[in-house]
Amino acid sequence: MFSKKVDKWRMGAKPEDKPEVDSASKKYRAAVDKNTSVEIIKDREVIYWIIKKDLLDYETFISASEAPVSNLFTREPDSFESCVAERAILEKEIFPIADAIKTVFGQQPMELDKISIIIGSGENDHVSLDETDLKNARVEPTLFGLQDFIEKNKDGIMGFGIREFETDKGNLIFLKTKLVRPTKNIISIEINVISSIQQRGFYLQKESHTWVGLQKYVIIKTTQIDDEKLLSFLKELDINWEIIFLRRTLAVNDWLEIECERNASNLKSHLRFVHPILGYMDIQNIVKVVEANQLSFKVASRTAELLSKQKKEILNNENVDVTYQPIEMAEIVAAARLAAAYHGIKREIKLDADVRLEDVLRFEKILANY
Repeated sequence: MFSKKVDKWRMGAKPEDKPEVDSASKKYRAAVDKNTSVEIIKDREVIYWIIKKDLLDYETFISASEAPVSNLFTREPDSFESCVAERAILEKEIFPIADAIKTVFGQQPMELDKISIIIGSGENDHVSLDETDLKNARVEPTLFGLQDFIEKNKDGIMGFGIREFETDKGNLIFLKTKLVRPTKNIISIEINVISSIQQRGFYLQKESHTWVGLQKYVIIKTTQIDDEKLLSFLKELDINWEIIFLRRTLAVNDWLEIECERNASNLKSHLRFVHPILGYMDIQNIVKVVEANQLSFKVASRTAELLSKQKKEILNNENVDVTYQPIEMAEIVAAARLAAAYHGIKREIKLDADVRLEDVLRFEKILANY
């Protein structure tokens, strides 16, 4: 359906290859399955992977909390309901991520920032403990330590409850844990389990059996989107990043191609953006040859690519700034002939009266090396 091209943002293009664009275009979302979605945001030099999964298939136990009175005495307000999520969420949704982290990054300490463990036999017989019980004893709790603790005490652990009520954001926090700097390019990996009060109306409409709407978030903060460890970790999470990137890239490029073939101004703007080393007259003359011979966007792009590589080589080898030196028309025609042949187009390129075929053939021999 779509022609295949390279997504230079995905592949980490160098600044001279492709300048920065408006950050508003650096955000998109992908649905992975019925309950899982991914949002990718690029903010300056930092890329955020936000992986969300709705935890709708698990049981929760809800009752009224003591907040109407307890909030009079505490600095941090409690939510007005008490909610306990079943232990299976930790075992089936959180600990497999911990195992994936061990597989990809090794045994690195993963800080356990927020959790309230519910100990007891059932909804009407339990007590809570949280990470502060260990921190007060000068012990830093970790996700891997929690995993071992629950494995050894399954019979006595009912689940985990609301640990924090973020009144400004409307979020009920059940779990927060973070791995800091697992690699040079990955700044952090966070795992959160939350319930958004703002989204309760949605869950009541779509999922009539629940209004809590528990969500698991894996938030990856990185400086490079194609980091090898990052991509390995995504595979462990069953996120098919190749399909996400390929589907989006091919669609964007196909749309871009249509717009550039319909409008010469778009073609000029795009070629100048992708190949900043080409001057104003270079772009004008490339588009002139393309329009005169009714060549496709692919041929125009390949023509500009050949000429850009030629200029870069002169700049690198001879240390001469050729950005503002116009390319000869014979060289542009030679590049167009090679580009057309490259894409299997058998068409004779028209020559202006002042362009000699001998010069075109000479430039063809030079550009054929690129």
